[in-house]
Amino acid sequence: MDKLSVAVIGCGYFGSMHAEIYATEPGVRLAVVADLERTRANALAGRLGCEGTDDWEAALSRADVDVVDVCVPDSLHTGVVLAALAQKKHVLIEKPLADTLENAKILLDACEGYPYKTMVGHICRFDIRYERAYEAIRDGTLGEIIYISSKRNSPTLGAKRYARQCKLITHSGVHDIDLVRWLTGREFENVYAASRAVRMCNEGFPGALDSIQAVFKLQGGITYSLENTWALPDKYPSYIDASMQIVGTRSAITMDFGDQGYRVCSNEGCEYQDVSYWTESFGVRKGDLRLELVHFLDCVRYDRTPRCSVRDGYEVAYAAIKVLESAERGEVVPVRGEG
Repeated sequence: MDKLSVAVIGCGYFGSMHAEIYATEPGVRLAVVADLERTRANALAGRLGCEGTDDWEAALSRADVDVVDVCVPDSLHTGVVLAALAQKKHVLIEKPLADTLENAKILLDACEGYPYKTMVGHICRFDIRYERAYEAIRDGTLGEIIYISSKRNSPTLGAKRYARQCKLITHSGVHDIDLVRWLTGREFENVYAASRAVRMCNEGFPGALDSIQAVFKLQGGITYSLENTWALPDKYPSYIDASMQIVGTRSAITMDFGDQGYRVCSNEGCEYQDVSYWTESFGVRKGDLRLELVHFLDCVRYDRTPRCSVRDGYEVAYAAIKVLESAERGEVVPVRGEG
């Protein structure tokens, strides 16, 4: 089988890791990386042995490109994805699908009936712990689900990297919103949320929220509570302090990602380093991110169904945006996708 040829659009923190995976994956050719900052694109291209450009439209229009991987800031997804669809490419969209209801609906409609593969990159669906929970729910181990709770908290490094271009809940909390919908197979009915904006505003990020707490009601009466912040102290030892508990009538599952089993301590303090999400060893990018990208490539190669559809991405983005609406209005709001 011929190698699949990939274009990565966006060479920031995540786009660079996507490109590293394609560059080291058998049966894949990283053809081009594109970024509006040409020096950044050229630096990544030089390191990985592919072409670099600041003309993203030309990159995704190339006849030798099979797959377009969209890793631009959340608010810019729509234009890039629509251009890739127009060129009849297979398209992987880094989560979230979009950060506004209007753009999410535009992309949902554009992908409806599209004959090539599309997927929204919700990385946590590829972590073994959540996969085990998914199976336990379906084989009856938990019984009937009563409630779910989760937290996804991080120090300010993430906010300082993303807060000017992304929203806390659509960038970070959306992981757990997606997981709850996927794990339960239920849609959200309503949500009540409260938020705070103090530290980020004081540190030069006007309008950026520090934290969000929300309570959802799902179909069938399941309740779900969410905690999400990127305002933990700068020296907090875990970059992603995440956990989830699922309580059923027969048993309960608890998943804790704060300490991934690898702790490094020095005279300056201790740090829990990532060995799950996008870890690197022996010069190769690995972890859940690699599993996600390889899954999508296999869907293209073997005509399989991607694990996270654009419809899934739309419903999750819709729910996340409704969290913001509830926090702004100070009241319970319905969560119903309108597509």
